[in-house]
Amino acid sequence: MTAIALLNSENDPHVVADTLLSAAGSDPNEDKSIWLPALGSIHSEWENNDGKWHIPRLGRKTFAVPVSSGFLAFAGQCSSAFNFWDELSTHFYSRQAYDPNYSITKDIVESILSSNKNAYRFSLLGMVRNNHGKFLPLIHRPDAVIETKSYGVCYIAGSGSDLLKKIILERDKTIDNHNRSTKISHTEDLAEYISAEMLYRESDLKNGLKKGTPLDCYCGGFYEWYGIKDKGINALQPRIDMSVSLTDDGIVITRLYFSEQYMFPPSSNSSVYSFKYPISVVNLISDFEYIDYTTLMNEKISLSFSEVYGTYIDSTFSGYEGNPEFIPRLSGQIRGELAEGMFSSLVNVKRVRLFVNCGENTFCKGFVNPAIADCYVSIQYTDGKFTVNIDDEIKNYILGKVFSL
Repeated sequence: MTAIALLNSENDPHVVADTLLSAAGSDPNEDKSIWLPALGSIHSEWENNDGKWHIPRLGRKTFAVPVSSGFLAFAGQCSSAFNFWDELSTHFYSRQAYDPNYSITKDIVESILSSNKNAYRFSLLGMVRNNHGKFLPLIHRPDAVIETKSYGVCYIAGSGSDLLKKIILERDKTIDNHNRSTKISHTEDLAEYISAEMLYRESDLKNGLKKGTPLDCYCGGFYEWYGIKDKGINALQPRIDMSVSLTDDGIVITRLYFSEQYMFPPSSNSSVYSFKYPISVVNLISDFEYIDYTTLMNEKISLSFSEVYGTYIDSTFSGYEGNPEFIPRLSGQIRGELAEGMFSSLVNVKRVRLFVNCGENTFCKGFVNPAIADCYVSIQYTDGKFTVNIDDEIKNYILGKVFSL
């Protein structure tokens, strides 16, 4: 089960996909818990009207077609999707052995799909080049097709389709009210908004217990997004997600995440030909951070703490390649050499999604590529401490909401 989307397929294609994997029955692991970025460590087993189910791990549900020929996301049965990808990879390996310039095309993908006996068990959404090198939509078993005025034709698949459909239509309806940055396209803004909005929704303590919440729809974890351009794939950009609640005498920072993506070339012993694009999601605060209004108005926002937790999200297919060193649930405290490797050098983040809760209403604002400052947020680890500095532009937006109440 999952939630994936292909946005603006004809003009500015972007792919969005969640990372939550679900399976029927009880969790076979002795430790029946799993770390989700928005909720921390939770029970891995759930039960509803359909019976007992569990969350085995988080896994990326997107993959790049060899030699920059396309990009796809899948929904549905993971093993069947992997077997299809394995078949496609075998085809590529065998042809490339005698034709180094060989590449996969949309016709080839569709041909392999049509001959796959389990193709009905999964959906595919994305873009693949044709024989002339032009990207075309590849649509296999979508659950919804919607036409929008600002995001073109969008395709959605997976158990969380209704959640994505509602976000897309609401965003399309109110697009004139958004303070849209001119530095990114409408569609890229939507893709990143979906990623941030779904992460924000998942922090609800009723998630999974209330009908229509992400876990109730068997989707979540973290939403990756990609822009598909003629020159190649624009991968997920490093981003800070910050959630703030306003009180009578100050603000409370309830969530502060840092997400980024890595890229590794295909390994020589991999059964499938694909670059690896794992994602790390770091929870920078483990407790609520309170700042009174006097301090907020007169000082810069600078946070320091010693405990930081994170999770590493690899490809779903990594769990099917028979690698004995594969760790399905890779999460925990970030410290020591790992912390130094990630943050000993100053990390500057140029994208922020800020959620400000004012009681009855929650406002979301996206900040992209600051014009004046070097970054919106900087992170560094020194002497066993993590320090996070937040630019005044973020602070001033929060103060603007305070003064408007």
